[in-house]
Amino acid sequence: MALFGNVSKDVKGSMNFLDNISFQQGVGGAITPGACYYVDRNKQSDVSGDGKSWKNAFLTIAEAITAVNSDYTNGYSPSEGRNRYIFIGEGWYAEVPKILTANDVTIVCVAPGNHDSTVLYGVPVAGTFSGTAGGPALTITGSNNTIYGLGVFTSDPLYAGIRNGANASDGDALNPGASAPTGNAFINCSFVRDTDNGELCGIDDMGGDGTLIDGCFFSTSCYTHGIRSRSNGVTNPVNLVVRNCRFVGCPIGVEIQAGHNAQILDSIFLSDSSDRPGTMATPVVITATSGYVSGCTALTNKAGIVTGAGTIVDVGNMGSDGLIGQT
Repeated sequence: MALFGNVSKDVKGSMNFLDNISFQQGVGGAITPGACYYVDRNKQSDVSGDGKSWKNAFLTIAEAITAVNSDYTNGYSPSEGRNRYIFIGEGWYAEVPKILTANDVTIVCVAPGNHDSTVLYGVPVAGTFSGTAGGPALTITGSNNTIYGLGVFTSDPLYAGIRNGANASDGDALNPGASAPTGNAFINCSFVRDTDNGELCGIDDMGGDGTLIDGCFFSTSCYTHGIRSRSNGVTNPVNLVVRNCRFVGCPIGVEIQAGHNAQILDSIFLSDSSDRPGTMATPVVITATSGYVSGCTALTNKAGIVTGAGTIVDVGNMGSDGLIGQT
């Protein structure tokens, strides 16, 4: 039975829909429609579906990324809108590296908070990578994407957990060439698995504009950097924001190698870990044009902030606001 018929009507209060709902003319206002894809490696059937529901979920993250990339390349249908959502179920996903080329994708892990709940384990492709020139577990070249609650762990020789942007000179076969994405966000992600064959850095920001890294955790698997921000060979990164992050035992917590207007806010840098004490050499290194550090604490006997030419600006507690310029 139709409630409204062919009329327009305002509805106040809550409504319960017991069956499916569809919008023939689209949805206006603050809601932006978009297609959803689901990934569940633990589904009972152990058979990959079309990814359009939990029952018919994909078995791999790669399938979902391929789907949103295809949607983006082929053009979005008006009924679905431009946004794409990938919901990933709990579990370990051992997969070869993948590139997210689409824009406006939100990846949500359904069991965030536990760093081992949903983990993308990057596995190199035989013959594709060599040494530290290998690609990361996930490369993002599209813009306005959000990754929420994902744990990332890579095996040798993948050099990064997540690469935001791309540089053709890095030498891995999956690299599409120089790319400078805008507005990507990484929230409550973790890079924690302890191995000397893990990623060289957790997040490698290459030429990104307005990248946000919020509430992420970086530990001893990041055996050179927690976060590294650098040029992609064409474009320098700008307006990077790192906030509310925790770094434990990374030799360098954050290094801003190029660009300007980076902000490092309200983060904690710890020298020791339970298994590799004293490994953090420098919490923050800024060799770029400018950066801003505020509300951070470094519990380490090493230099707090080092800028160009190795100048030590602060040691120990970095709680005071500081404008850091190139020296």
